[in-house]
Amino acid sequence: MKLILLEMQAFGPYAGRQAIDFTQLSDAPLYLICGDTGAGKTTIFDAVTYALYGATSSKRRSAEDLRSKYASAQLPTEVCLSFEHRGHAYRILRRPRQTLPKQRGEGFREIEHTVSMTLPDGREITRVDTVRSTVEELIGLTQDQFVQIVMIAQGDFARVLYADPASRTAILRKIFRTDFYNRVQLRIESDWRAAKQASEHAETVYQADEATAEVPEDHPLAPELLLAKTHQLLPADALRLLEELNRQDGRLESDTRAQKAALTQEAEAVRRKLEETARRAEAEKRLAALREALASAREEKSKADASLEAARAKKPRIQACRDRAAALTALLPQYREASEKEKESREHSREAAALSDALKARESEKAEVAAKLAQIRGEAESLADAAGQRLAAERICAALKQRTERVADTGR
Repeated sequence: MKLILLEMQAFGPYAGRQAIDFTQLSDAPLYLICGDTGAGKTTIFDAVTYALYGATSSKRRSAEDLRSKYASAQLPTEVCLSFEHRGHAYRILRRPRQTLPKQRGEGFREIEHTVSMTLPDGREITRVDTVRSTVEELIGLTQDQFVQIVMIAQGDFARVLYADPASRTAILRKIFRTDFYNRVQLRIESDWRAAKQASEHAETVYQADEATAEVPEDHPLAPELLLAKTHQLLPADALRLLEELNRQDGRLESDTRAQKAALTQEAEAVRRKLEETARRAEAEKRLAALREALASAREEKSKADASLEAARAKKPRIQACRDRAAALTALLPQYREASEKEKESREHSREAAALSDALKARESEKAEVAAKLAQIRGEAESLADAAGQRLAAERICAALKQRTERVADTGR
């Protein structure tokens, strides 16, 4: 990309319109912008970067802070950049967001960020994001990459000049974004250290293998192994020997594993066969138990059949018993009535016996009274002459008569 013309209006320290014609610098590939502090050197960087990307060349100032405080209130802030890329001319006119007085009446109006990019074929792009992506695709650099590669700001350049080597490396790494290469270098160093450790470990393992390697005396490589242990072989030949021994050990281990696998399979087959034999013996045991249970069940069935036949033979007698029981059940009320009458008869018999005993007692007493009365009458007759005795006898007779009558009434 080659700058052609930069025009700044009310931008930074430039109150009016300032133009820089880069064609006067001929075809020089490198420009040095110098001047006193505050002369506006960084503003040129900001103007070029803002025209292309809509942002300043440093993070210390935003695009909205670039309006000149010396400019007239009615003069809008804008940047116009014309440049050439691969033989084609481009032009970008950009205005930041800003506040300007109203054209009519009092007060102020807000103007949004606007941009216009004119392409070589005359087409015009006015969308902010489209212009930015077009510039990035055209130049091949983002804003940060453009600032760090194409333009070096004054502050960063001064720090590079006066910094110590370590700080200068950090600043240049930051400016030129060489962190990636630094990370690659660190990764290479880390891989190298890992490879070195692996090599040292391999050397240790090699020495250990050389010291511990053993083969039978009749082994074809036994003489060479003896030479290797006494350091009479070249390292390459010793390494080749160990590799061959390792290969043979590997084959032996592989054969051993194969034999172990075959023995394992054979053992598994035997185990399965034993399990099958155990299952078969268990099945035969269960079958014998089932047969015994079946025989017992058949015997019980025979007994049950005999009991059933005996029960069937007793069925007529059972029916006769049931009929007799039904008849007796029908006679049960009569039996109960006869039982009650028999009970009453026994009660009457007991009462008649009691009355008979009482009557016998009264008759005995009556006989005694009659005997006594006869005795008294005899005595009365013997005592007829005495009046007093008679009177007493009469009273006694009257009393006896009354007692006799009572006894007679009781007997009736």
